[in-house]
Amino acid sequence: MNLTDSPEDTVRISTRSATEPGQPIGLILCAVSTTRLPFSRLQVFDFLRDIQNRAQIMEGRSIGNSIHELTHIANGGSHSGNCISLFRIDHGQPIQGPGSSSQIAEYVLQESYINECESVIAYSTMGSTPCVGKN
Repeated sequence: MNLTDSPEDTVRISTRSATEPGQPIGLILCAVSTTRLPFSRLQVFDFLRDIQNRAQIMEGRSIGNSIHELTHIANGGSHSGNCISLFRIDHGQPIQGPGSSSQIAEYVLQESYINECESVIAYSTMGSTPCVGKN
């Protein structure tokens, strides 16, 4: 299925049954979209692995919120972007209470890796928690 007139922009869809022990019974759907960008794969990788860029452009999570990298663990390879990171996104204005302030924080775990053949950026949110601090 083509989304544009270009034969290089495609969507591929595959399905399979979930049959492995521990998986819920059902159907797994996987969809992949490809498109050609006027940038090198290294430029796209560096842009997307930067959580500030991705959150602002793709998810709107950084607007008015602060993002902090809590942990950065290099995981090999020749590129400095090969790492596992834990980020905290502080949402909104602090809620003031007697003697303390509270703010909602969301955590994001991200792994990024690049070599000569592939580029991978995988991330997942880990839920939101109230952060309470003394004034």
